[in-house]
Amino acid sequence: MSTDVYNQWLLKNIKPFDQQTAEQSDYLRVCFQVGNICTNDCVYCPPGCKDGTYPWPSYEQAAKIINKIDQIYKSAPYNKKKIQFELLGGEVTLWKDIERVIELIYSLGNTVCLVTNGVRTVRWWQEYGKYFEYITLSVHAEFSEKEHCTDVLNVLTENNVKSHALMLMLPSHWQKCLDTIDYMVENGKFELIRARPLTLIGEQGNHDRWPYSDLEWKWLEDNPTFFPKAGKVINTPKGPNWESTLWRNSVTKEIKIQNAEEVISLKQNNWKGWNCFVGIDTLYLEQNGDIRRDAMCYVRPPIGNWKRDNLDELTWPFEPVRCPFNSCFCTHDMKARKFKI
Repeated sequence: MSTDVYNQWLLKNIKPFDQQTAEQSDYLRVCFQVGNICTNDCVYCPPGCKDGTYPWPSYEQAAKIINKIDQIYKSAPYNKKKIQFELLGGEVTLWKDIERVIELIYSLGNTVCLVTNGVRTVRWWQEYGKYFEYITLSVHAEFSEKEHCTDVLNVLTENNVKSHALMLMLPSHWQKCLDTIDYMVENGKFELIRARPLTLIGEQGNHDRWPYSDLEWKWLEDNPTFFPKAGKVINTPKGPNWESTLWRNSVTKEIKIQNAEEVISLKQNNWKGWNCFVGIDTLYLEQNGDIRRDAMCYVRPPIGNWKRDNLDELTWPFEPVRCPFNSCFCTHDMKARKFKI
């Protein structure tokens, strides 16, 4: 499909909107769920993300899909300028080929972001952390130690890597979560800490918030972000802001920046009936090989399978989808443009 035909389709099908994610559509975000081997067994994490049923792929398998996405999405009708690959596990730093894959992505002029529990040694992060544009270190109160997580984030910051802590707020370990945040505020040198409300993972996109008490939910609404006293802000190259989303109200022209935790906590994550550009601004590569538009909604069948299919024979999406759900809890899916119709 040519760029002109794609633009004509947009003009015909997209009506005036009240609010949109105003992230630049010049960029594609790929969430690459590489495997599901993990060092943790968190209660809120579904088995498919941690039970080891999908071992790490070979370097050749990973390189094939990375090269194909680069070829497709930097051409018409998408014409993306840069692709951000977010690597996920399980715990993806256990993958023996992670260093080679990072080098490939950079050789294509793209960037790598990482979500990790930080389990590798501080020495490992000192050596390899510099290859990442952005790192989210998820802190799991059942397993994580606040001292190690803080040391890892401090080392990354010292090496000029933009990074932050994501505190998963588990009610059964509520006090440990609070203690960890306090420790990081006092001892951290990195940019910020986000407090993340948990999600009850349901079938086919039917997700809901974790059953917090009224007091806990009030705390989450009031405390989405914390800043270490000695924190340092690392600027990233020009491009979409990885941790936040820029919103524009087309009626008032107001522009504001919100991260996913704020959007969820304030219950502003309802885009039912809106056009969502998953599959155009975002892609999700499942550990079973499925190539999906979205990470959690399952709004359309898979595009194909990067482990089994001939990638040259796949039909890639160019139309947005109409959101059928009352709420969106996936930070990856939130970052696709959304138009009210």
